[in-house]
Amino acid sequence: MAKVLLDTNFLMIPGQFKVDIFSELSRIFVNPELFTLDLNIREIEEILKQGSSREKKAAKIALALVKRKSVSIIKTKSFLNRIENPRDTDSFIVECSKDGYAVATQDQELKRRLASSVPRIVLRKKKFLALIG
Repeated sequence: MAKVLLDTNFLMIPGQFKVDIFSELSRIFVNPELFTLDLNIREIEEILKQGSSREKKAAKIALALVKRKSVSIIKTKSFLNRIENPRDTDSFIVECSKDGYAVATQDQELKRRLASSVPRIVLRKKKFLALIG
């Protein structure tokens, strides 16, 4: 069973592009286990407070889907001793990827930081998800 780590911008896709990321992930993987970081949830909550009205709408949808789809939330405290810059969410995602997680992201910088052996899931043509690597 594949473990897939969803980052903030990936969780915002349903509200921004009307793509059902959960059915798409099930198309790519058989019964994927879905995870996100507590830091990603905090980022989405911050968007709810300070984002544009369009961003707030996407953030609200993202939080509702995390709850409805039973996405497991990883506590980042467990990684603090393994990471040089614990304030950087991407560092936590890179560290998780070393534990066998595929990473679902649209973040170009994060994609560059991930090892080439880490499977990445991305949005293509604003319509469907694709597995890279």
